Amino acid sequence: MWLRDFLPKDKALQNTRILLFGYRSDLKDNSSRDSIQQYARRFLIQLQHCRSEIQEKRRPIIFICHCFGGLLVKKALTDAAQAKTSEPDQAIFKSCAALLLFGVPNRGMDNDDVLRLVRNQNNSQLLRDLGVSSPLLEVIHQNFARVFDNIPDCHVVSFYEALDSKAMEEVQNGTWKRTGQLLISVTRESATYAVPNEEFHNQISLDSDHSNIVKYDQSSDDRFIIVLTKLKEYVHKLQNEFSSDKFPHNQPHFMVPYPENENFIGDSHVASWFKAHQKKWIEAGKRQHRGHLRLALCGLGGIGKTQDVLRFIYEYKNRRPVFWIHAGSITQFEADYRNLGSLAKIPEHDDPKQNIGLIVKQWLEGPQSGDWILVLDNADNMLHFYPIAPKSTASKESDTVSIAHDGIAKFIPRGSKGTIIVTTRDREVARNLANQNVIIKPELHPEQAIELFYHHCPNAEDTADDTSTALRRLLKELQYLPLAIVQVAAYLDLNRSISTSKYLEMFESKKESQKLKRLLPKPHHNIWRGKNKNAETILTTFSISFRQLRQQSKLADSLLQFMACIDRKAIPRDLLFQIHMDDVEDELLISEALDKLVNFSILQIAKVDFSSGHGYEIHSLVHLTMQTYLESEMDTALNKASTVLANTLPYSKYENWAEWRVYLPHAMVLLANLKEDSEASADLCMKAGYHLSEAFGQYSESLILYARARKLYAVLLGEENTKTLEAMHCIGYTFRHAGRLKEAQEMLEKVLEARGRTLGEEHQDTLSSMHNLAITYEKQGGRLKEVQELEEKVLEMRRRTLGEEHPDTLTSMQNLAVTYAEQGGRLKEVQELEEKVLEVSRRTLGEEHQDTLSSMHNLAITYEKQGGRLKEVQELEEKVRSARCG
Repeated sequence: MWLRDFLPKDKALQNTRILLFGYRSDLKDNSSRDSIQQYARRFLIQLQHCRSEIQEKRRPIIFICHCFGGLLVKKALTDAAQAKTSEPDQAIFKSCAALLLFGVPNRGMDNDDVLRLVRNQNNSQLLRDLGVSSPLLEVIHQNFARVFDNIPDCHVVSFYEALDSKAMEEVQNGTWKRTGQLLISVTRESATYAVPNEEFHNQISLDSDHSNIVKYDQSSDDRFIIVLTKLKEYVHKLQNEFSSDKFPHNQPHFMVPYPENENFIGDSHVASWFKAHQKKWIEAGKRQHRGHLRLALCGLGGIGKTQDVLRFIYEYKNRRPVFWIHAGSITQFEADYRNLGSLAKIPEHDDPKQNIGLIVKQWLEGPQSGDWILVLDNADNMLHFYPIAPKSTASKESDTVSIAHDGIAKFIPRGSKGTIIVTTRDREVARNLANQNVIIKPELHPEQAIELFYHHCPNAEDTADDTSTALRRLLKELQYLPLAIVQVAAYLDLNRSISTSKYLEMFESKKESQKLKRLLPKPHHNIWRGKNKNAETILTTFSISFRQLRQQSKLADSLLQFMACIDRKAIPRDLLFQIHMDDVEDELLISEALDKLVNFSILQIAKVDFSSGHGYEIHSLVHLTMQTYLESEMDTALNKASTVLANTLPYSKYENWAEWRVYLPHAMVLLANLKEDSEASADLCMKAGYHLSEAFGQYSESLILYARARKLYAVLLGEENTKTLEAMHCIGYTFRHAGRLKEAQEMLEKVLEARGRTLGEEHQDTLSSMHNLAITYEKQGGRLKEVQELEEKVLEMRRRTLGEEHPDTLTSMQNLAVTYAEQGGRLKEVQELEEKVLEVSRRTLGEEHQDTLSSMHNLAITYEKQGGRLKEVQELEEKVRSARCG
């Protein structure tokens, strides 16, 4: 293994940063034309990037170099020393504390074997410059010797090879290998010529050839021990010096109220964003980002935003001033600003007459504060940052302004420096504070969720398939929300008699309203949360968002209450516009309210298979928490939801089945949650029951809903109210479709009698009951006489009340024709009725309407039964075929 592989593992070096710089060292087919000068410049730029913070620029550096790398560093340090106007270059030169050089060809190396092989390659000039007695190497040596004395207390250790190396040769397959004669690649005289008057005790021989001088079999290798001993000598010396009075005010302020979370799962999304941001600047040819920078991390409460930022912040401990501010309330914000003022000893910070917001803001914007990081945690409430209609008298930064009056945003520093990181549930707050620099905290991956669970419940680890499956199902139920996972894991760790499988069984068996109260009730004490948040539950976490929504937007709150009553998935955006919640019809206001819910990460945008395709869904625990949060208001919300849904949903027809496919789950969830039924809920039962019957043939489910509606109508409106009788009619109708003909007959006869008595025989509802009772008699068989009497009566009354050409009249004609046909011997009467239906249909609906074509088909059958009318039959059937295929 290489030296670089062992160093990070040594405990003595744990408080050091080990950085690697690579360059193209391959010989064969190397197309690079870079010179030592170009490599040196690139090296300095990359090193500056790693030392961008104030404290980093003052940290001592030990350079460990092999062969060409030593020449590169000598050239880079010389260039840095000569760049008098470049503060970053000067900082690197002055920070050089030691050079550990391995086989560095200060006076050149024996590389004739390599030069013969690379003579036609782009890198041949660079390799010629490394040869023995190279003029360029002597120039590098002389220039470095002149600046070396200006590096305070810098030590040089030169390791040189004691074994010969084999010369490089081209073998049969065209590859290059060291299989040639033995030679010393870099002599002792060349390797120990790094600086004038090198100390003899720092010229050390290693029992290696040139290539393996920095490669070791294991950490117990004698050669590695020699190198490590020398390295530790300088590391310990520098650590003592760096922590002493020689470097005053060494530790920057680190005002962070939480310890580092060693159990953090996955990568910090904040850290990844900053790395990507810096990479863009470097790729654009700039050293690093300079100036004021803001980033907002947005996401659902309990998803791990604070932990993500903590992971990032601890990377900067002792490197940059860091100030953590609780922005969940104005009181917390002001208290933390006072703590910051006290810690930094800002003048007048303790003067009660002064505005602490302005004092801290101005100090952070000034040069004395350094290049700080400011975290605004839990910046969730828009009104705390941007109060509605602030008075004009508070527009000037004077003693009259206050944080409560003018809002937190007015006291967040701007200027030309500093980094601000915001955590918030509200995407609108994020955009206002960080512009486009907003990242959304995603949910955990399943494997990360499992790892988090076992961190907090280590005794639950079990390789049994059933336990593993149960855990995965449980985590999916929790939708991989970190707060919920930690809460459940901590509960199971304390209650070890309850297995993961048993907990899942209880969780799935509980009603939605009981899950939070019975299975997620215990507060989780978390040392990585604020003192006011030390006992968190799912309910307390999400309740913050619900209260802020209610404060900021009544319409958003009403829409969320409506959605708490229906299914959490596939909520059509169109539905939320159609229900006219709180009598609001303005589409812009509704859009703004829905955007508010999306910005709070309560609603997630989703696709639905209907209309515009736009819709939403709600996180399962948010949906569950909202129902629990409403508590006494839930019944009112359910009744309100049933009213608006019943008024919005149309009766099921084939044309709107696609619409109903999306709406039905919401109606069913609402009806299941209702505790107090109303006339509106009965109306909803009727509409949902009709769709289940007509679209799916789910007669049992339909009958349950119809029976519920009938019972409600009877109690609320009376036994013979039209709605009650309609529910009874639908029950009879559904009995018939379900094959329960006796029950259908009894129910429809009862409805017919009541409707005839209360509405009159010619009322359309009465005629509909006659029609359905006739069909029921027909299904029972042997009752054609009764069927005929009822249908003739219906036809006669519909002709008189609706007219000859009304669709219901035509339906009655066709039904009577069918009855005559079944009786036999009445084809003439059948023909007359069907010809009448066809003639009216052609005139009112058109030749190619489906009802017209059905009438043609029926008449063709009748003609065929009469015999001798083949030509007419063929003409009619051809018209039907042509229209339907055409």
